[in-house]
Amino acid sequence: MRRDGSRMPVLSGRYRLHGELGRGAMGSVWSADDLLLDERVAVKIIEDGMACHPENLGRFRREACALTALESLTWFASSNTPNTKTALTS
Repeated sequence: MRRDGSRMPVLSGRYRLHGELGRGAMGSVWSADDLLLDERVAVKIIEDGMACHPENLGRFRREACALTALESLTWFASSNTPNTKTALTS
């Protein structure tokens, strides 16, 4: 819930954002609830301009694959650019 009383956005009909945890060169990481699995997750959102470069998407996919190797971690990555949404869960 936002300070103004409105609800936080839901990404892909599944991930309700709570708040930004951090920001880096490629985008931002948010705390969220996975509404399907009913658990807290981290969501990385790639900046629009970053997703259109193949080398950035490759770097992002390698990062996501490395994170899925960690037990009990659910990771969702999203971009506003069509066809670049990726959901990976362990």
